[in-house]
Parts: sequence; C-alpha cells; structure tokens
Amino acid sequence: MDLTLPKTGLIRGRKIENTLKSIFGDTEFGDLRIPFACVATDIGSGEEVVIKQGLVWKGVRASISMPVMLAVAKWEDRYLVDGGLVNPVPVSVLRAMGADFIIAVNVMPDRSVREATKPNIFVVMMQVVRISSSRIVKSSLGGADIVIEPQVGHMAFADFHRAQECILQGELATQDSIPEIKRQLER
Repeated sequence: MDLTLPKTGLIRGRKIENTLKSIFGDTEFGDLRIPFACVATDIGSGEEVVIKQGLVWKGVRASISMPVMLAVAKWEDRYLVDGGLVNPVPVSVLRAMGADFIIAVNVMPDRSVREATKPNIFVVMMQVVRISSSRIVKSSLGGADIVIEPQVGHMAFADFHRAQECILQGELATQDSIPEIKRQLER
C-alpha cells in the first residue's frame, strides 16, 4: 500500500466547488440585493479575511475550508481556510457592515457532558476545533441581539448525513425565537 496525504486537505473540494457554482453561478457580491460577506482565515498569517467582493461561490468555498478536512482555497494572493478559526460567529463583521439588529446562530453547543466514545482521527480533529473555538464563540455571540441555539449537541461534526435533522432543529429553534425577535424589534 502506498499511502500519501493530500497537499492541504483530505478532500480536494472539486465537487463542493461544482455544487457552489451551480447554486451561485457567476453572481458577484455586488450583485446581491442583501449585503453579504464571508469570513475566512489566512492560514499563513492567522488573520481574519472578510470577503465581500468577487464571485460569491469562491468566497463561500474559502470560508468553509475546514482545516485538514477540506483543501485550502486560494483567494487573490492568500491561502484561506474556515473563518471559524478566528471569528466563528462574525457578529462584528455584520456590525461593521452597518447592521443594527443581529440574529446569530450558535451551532456549537456546550458539550461538557457527553458520552465517552472511542475517538477516531476525525473525531479528534473536530474536537480540537470545537475546544479551541468554544471561548471565541461565546465572545462573538456577545454582540448579537438574539442568539438562536438549535438542539444539535447530540450530533457530531462529521454527521454530514444528518443534514436534514440539523435543518429541522434550526427551524424549530428559530420558531421558538420569533416572539423574542418581535419584542426586540418593536423597541
């Protein structure tokens, strides 16, 4: 067996890129009716990179490049990975863009109590990200007007096959938050 590691990630990302292209096409950030930005991390410098120009699919691709799992994305002259490393809930970016009411979604629940399971390499990688991000997430959420927290603590980061369940939990949590959102907007 001739095992090798990919250059920058276990998944090259061509299928993901094709999917994003099929969703966004040639839409550029400036074409969007509602202002939108993606947050990524420069893997070389560790700096936050806010992407709000160029092709939307390329910005989204850069912002979801989970280190080690998905190959880094080249954006201009930088190599970018998931923005969650430096700004997992980019409330500050929205404020800088002029938002006056921010609804944040925290999908990193407290997992301090969890059943002991034998970890594999993917579980270890995801736990490293979760542990290192948990304090940053709490700090980022402080600037939001409303925080929605779907009940996803029973799911692992690598449970991609449970996407529909995640979406449903998000919908349920959002429905529960609507009365508070309305109260705050009326003020």
